[in-house]
Amino acid sequence: MGILILALTLAGSWLLTGRLAIFVTSNHPRLFQGSTFWLLQGAEVGQAFVSSYPGLSGVSVLLVGREESGDNSTVLIFRLKESCASKDDLRRVRAIVPHAENLNGTIFYPFTFTPIDESTNRTFCFLLESISEQEQETIVGVRTSRVDVYPSGQAYYQLPPEKAKIAPVMDETTGSKLAWQVFLPIIDKESSKPHNVFESDVGFQLHYNGRPHETFQVFMTHFVDLKPYFFGSTGFYIILLVLYFIGLFLLIHTVLIRSK
Repeated sequence: MGILILALTLAGSWLLTGRLAIFVTSNHPRLFQGSTFWLLQGAEVGQAFVSSYPGLSGVSVLLVGREESGDNSTVLIFRLKESCASKDDLRRVRAIVPHAENLNGTIFYPFTFTPIDESTNRTFCFLLESISEQEQETIVGVRTSRVDVYPSGQAYYQLPPEKAKIAPVMDETTGSKLAWQVFLPIIDKESSKPHNVFESDVGFQLHYNGRPHETFQVFMTHFVDLKPYFFGSTGFYIILLVLYFIGLFLLIHTVLIRSK
């Protein structure tokens, strides 16, 4: 029994102070069957978005490669900003994408970075560009939707006349995918702009590595919104959760006693 109590105490402590990098918000890849924004040399492709939960730690982008690209690889630079027009980068990631021909527009390619704790309800923008020491044919693009599927932001595509010299990057990513993911609902927030720059959105996922109790609080706040009677109270569901754990504890306690 002492071991059980210790385990529950450690679990409670972890929920308050630990982190869990399995939370994801995403639209289905099949929604993004529209145009492809190709990453030409010097071009920038991106998307403005609103982070729904704390601990924003990554963005996965729906990439597509040209079939004739063969075994060629490409270097992508990912920038996270407070807005698409901002000159300052909050996070920078450099990734080498091998075998671009395997990118068929149905797999999200991840760019991970140090978590941003205070990210709930904050507006961000990510920009993606392809760089190469030698001029080569464009082999990677970003898949977009045919219609506006994400009201909280807009797609961004620009080919500036001149590019500044690429600064050293701060973070690296291998593009590995998490084995376990928990998908959370997207909390839409209407954009302040009257309409999108493009009547489409870039295919992307948001990853969160926040503290579980903070993520749970944000989730419950929106879960109970507009629900009638006591179903609209967070306390009601907390009581149900406490009763569940009490029942689970008593069940384990009874089984242990009877097994002696």
